[in-house]
Amino acid sequence: MARPGYRFLICPDAELLRRQAASLAQGLGPGTARKVFWGDDEPFPPAYWLELTTKNLFSTPTVLVLRRAEALKAEVWDRLDEGIKNAASTVLAVFCLEGRWKE
Repeated sequence: MARPGYRFLICPDAELLRRQAASLAQGLGPGTARKVFWGDDEPFPPAYWLELTTKNLFSTPTVLVLRRAEALKAEVWDRLDEGIKNAASTVLAVFCLEGRWKE
């Protein structure tokens, strides 16, 4: 299986983000899991790092959605840089930037 990688979804509409994440999951095939985490959770959930880097025993694809990613602190983005490099090949990391655009 080719490495799914990562995607950025930029949109303040939660329903559009949900539909796009569902479409990405459907594109990876049947049985794809979708797990959602929140970037504004304090502290950042340790379970996210496990989901990102742990190899799946059955090679089931997973779409790992991180909502409100614009709220992440700089140290989390630094850690994500390394985490993406070591991500499991079955994981598609999706970062949702939901803040309103400022002129």
